[in-house]
Amino acid sequence: LYKQVILEKNSKLNYLANQDSLTGLRNRRFLEKEMDVIYKKYAADKTPLTFMMLDIDSFKKYNDTFGHQQGDECLRRLSWCINNTLDSSNEYLIRYGGEEFLYIGVGLNTQEAESKGKYFNNIIRKLVTGPSNEESMSITISIGLYTINWDESEQNMHWQDCISKADIALYKAKQTGKDKCVCYHEL
Repeated sequence: LYKQVILEKNSKLNYLANQDSLTGLRNRRFLEKEMDVIYKKYAADKTPLTFMMLDIDSFKKYNDTFGHQQGDECLRRLSWCINNTLDSSNEYLIRYGGEEFLYIGVGLNTQEAESKGKYFNNIIRKLVTGPSNEESMSITISIGLYTINWDESEQNMHWQDCISKADIALYKAKQTGKDKCVCYHEL
């Protein structure tokens, strides 16, 4: 009985350690702990992996307008809105930090990944946030995307390199007008 209780408590602690307490999404600890295994698995059979960095546009303005508690609610709604569209067997949404999220999709080619990114832009544009109907505010997101297809030039890449390329594309999306998905391969 004691052994079972300890196993259950350890399982709960492991869950808590790998989940973001605000959004319920996986967190950076999950990424650092599990991504090597995930990456090697799909590299072995050359299954494409898509990395998208998603960032809420003008989130400071949102927080300044409605306050930090409403900012937290905005983060919860956004994460719920996107996470509910995902297939949990081959897609991950991770709270990367602050108002930044990391999406990892298995088996999407670059064109499918771009369509998915544009879909994320669209559903977030329609998401209404704010403390009330009288004080509502829509938000937008910028997305940087990188798909690794395991061609010859990508054979020795680490998953962190993929995130860096998605991050470069994210900054290009921010610099060129926000509320869009930019693919690293187009830069």
